[in-house]
Amino acid sequence: MPAFSSQDIQALEPRFRGNFIQSLLGAKSTFLVSTRGLNGIDNLAIFNNIIHIGANPPLYGIQFRPDEEVRRDTLRNIMDTGYYSLNSITENMVAKAHQSSAKYPADISEFDVLGFEKVASSFPVSYISESPIKITLKYSETLQIKNSGVTILLGEIQEILVSENPESDGFYNPITSGTITSVGLDAYYSLHEIGRLKYAKADSTPQWK
Repeated sequence: MPAFSSQDIQALEPRFRGNFIQSLLGAKSTFLVSTRGLNGIDNLAIFNNIIHIGANPPLYGIQFRPDEEVRRDTLRNIMDTGYYSLNSITENMVAKAHQSSAKYPADISEFDVLGFEKVASSFPVSYISESPIKITLKYSETLQIKNSGVTILLGEIQEILVSENPESDGFYNPITSGTITSVGLDAYYSLHEIGRLKYAKADSTPQWK
C-alpha cells in the first residue's frame, strides 16, 4: 500500500498535491452558484465545497480559497448584495457547468455565454431553469481559517424550489432529481443508490428500510 508522510505530501508538486488531497474525500455535492453584481450582471460559478452547517436555522457554508491575486466575482457579489443561489447540476448540464470555471470578464454573464435559461426570483439573484434543486441563501457570517487563509461564508436558506416533494420523513432523494457529484476539479459522477438504513441502535443489528 503506498504511504505518504507529511514530509512527502509537502514535497509533492503543488497541482498534484491539490488534486490528490481534494480527491481523497471522494464525490461531493456540486452546484452552480448564481450571484448578481452591483452592475446587474448575473454570475455563475461551479462549486463542490458546500457544507451543511445546521437545520435550525438552516445554514450552509461555502468555501473560498485564499488566492488574493485571482478575481473572485462570486465572493464579491455575495458580500455586495447579500444573496446567492445554489442550482443543482444534472448529467446533461455537466459540460456547460464545468465551463463556468473559466475566467470570463466581470461584465460577461455566464448565463449568456453558456446558454443556461435564467429564472427570476423574489430575491436579488437568479435561478437556472434547468436545475431540479434551487436554493436561495442570505449571507450570515464569515469564518476565517487562520492557518490556511481559507474563507467560509455562512448563508441562511431563504427559499427552496425542488422538482418533487421530499419523502414522508423529509429525505430528498438525489437519484430521482438526477443530481450529479464531482471529485476534485474535473471529474463528474452520477449517483447509484444502495439503500437507506434504519436508525442505528446499540441493542440491534443494522436493518434496511
